[in-house]
Amino acid sequence: MLSGMPVKYYKGRAEFYDADDGTRIVWTGDYKAVNLLYDLLVRILVSRAILKTIKSLEQSYIDLKSN
Repeated sequence: MLSGMPVKYYKGRAEFYDADDGTRIVWTGDYKAVNLLYDLLVRILVSRAILKTIKSLEQSYIDLKSN
């Protein structure tokens, strides 16, 4: 996810749980940016990427369920 970004390392983990209304996803990550400005930039970009991934998964589920 952070390929080419100004980070020293990144460690991420996604966990999936059954929920009454579908699936609960817990995504955690730890990284070290090269400086404070890049830390803010990485936070914004990672948040956007996670939201985009979740929306895509939701749409795939809706599409699969409708077929």
